Amino acid sequence: MKPAVLIGIIVALSIVAAVAIGALVMVVFAPQANTSYAGMGRGMGRGMMDGGQNYNSTQPNSGTLPNSGGRGMGRGMMGGGATQPGGLAPVNPTTPAAPANPPASTNTNAATAKAGTWNVALTMTPYPPVSFQTTTFNLAITDDKGAAISDAKVSLDLTMPSMWMPSNKPAAQALGDGKYQATGKFTMRGGWQIAVIIQRGSETQTAYFQLGL
Repeated sequence: MKPAVLIGIIVALSIVAAVAIGALVMVVFAPQANTSYAGMGRGMGRGMMDGGQNYNSTQPNSGTLPNSGGRGMGRGMMGGGATQPGGLAPVNPTTPAAPANPPASTNTNAATAKAGTWNVALTMTPYPPVSFQTTTFNLAITDDKGAAISDAKVSLDLTMPSMWMPSNKPAAQALGDGKYQATGKFTMRGGWQIAVIIQRGSETQTAYFQLGL
């Protein structure tokens, strides 16, 4: 057999073997790739596309946030493998779901919101809050007839709806006459959601406030 023919046969067999190995690798690892790398790619793409919509909007007290496209891509990269639209990281399952009605805005330092049939009034000191500095949350809780609710267990859940954040759930201390107080920190600038979680007996209700820093 001529050397040229032998070399051609070896090359052809090498190509066939490479294709077979590639197909085997795709079969074995495709599910994982779809979950991680493909998800990251989709997250990057959607993050870039929706970055302007999510970050270039005017937040209360903050004005227009810059670099929306870059932030959107960053969000996509960080949360690409998640199941949330736009590549967002999954929501903490212990965080109460937001109600259908929009949260109360804290554009002024005297906001009220409903938690079921209970009324929740919120003020903060200092106002507006400063990121990474301690904020005092003053709460007043009453029922639908205006009577003070003083026997509840109250806690806060500070989250950023636009991105995943570590757990930030300061507990509130009862002061009497329906008054409660907690301290906590907002760890960066941006749009925040303040969930006031009220447990009274077997009933748990949540009031929501939104804040732009």
